Amino acid sequence: MHLCVIYEEFESKGIPAGQGAYTSLGMGLSTAILTFIGGFLYDISPGSAFLGMAVVVAPCVVLGG
Repeated sequence: MHLCVIYEEFESKGIPAGQGAYTSLGMGLSTAILTFIGGFLYDISPGSAFLGMAVVVAPCVVLGG
């Protein structure tokens, strides 16, 4: 649905740049947040960082599998 807004707001030559900005913002923000949380968990205990990763991945395995 959000990509429809990109097609409406940009001219055809600006669409790739708009899609790139939209994608990189979402992926970059999620990576930054998860990295911060992982670092916080690693500071508590190195094993808890891996437990945190497993918690994030578990729903993906269930939904994808």
